[in-house]
Amino acid sequence: MNIFQVVKENVTARQAAEQYGLKVNKNGMVCCPFHDDRHPSMKVDKGFCCFACGTKGDVITFVADFFHLTPLEAAKKLAEDFRIPIFTDSSKKRNTGKEKEKPKRTLYQTEKKFEEWERKSIRVLSDYLHLLKEWKSRKKLQTKRYNLSGHTVGCRICSVRLSEVRKTFCRR
Repeated sequence: MNIFQVVKENVTARQAAEQYGLKVNKNGMVCCPFHDDRHPSMKVDKGFCCFACGTKGDVITFVADFFHLTPLEAAKKLAEDFRIPIFTDSSKKRNTGKEKEKPKRTLYQTEKKFEEWERKSIRVLSDYLHLLKEWKSRKKLQTKRYNLSGHTVGCRICSVRLSEVRKTFCRR
């Protein structure tokens, strides 16, 4: 069990409200500390709910909002104030030996990776530009004739074997 579950099982919002100085009446109603309240409008029991401002939650949320803490800090505060023993199990840590963390890249490695990507991008774009110039020099292919069963792709101006087209477009 984690710290949140342990605290929620051992402390109610009503107990926390009384511990931190709020006057809880016999019906479990209290003046809401999250807005100006003259008459009790917040119900505290296992959790809490204010009928005026709509704030609601469990005991950890109550303490987090009341003291402006994060939920983890609020759970630790409750555990300390109510003397709840919290045991941390070292075998259940998130980063065990089975899961390896990715090594972080240094600035040098990042720059090197970027330069490699930039070189590849320029090479691809220059190859593409070369193809476009080649197609332009062969004139526009207005009357196309495709005979893929004979492995010939052609027009009036030129006839290109399908294997040549594959070599041109399927570079790796």
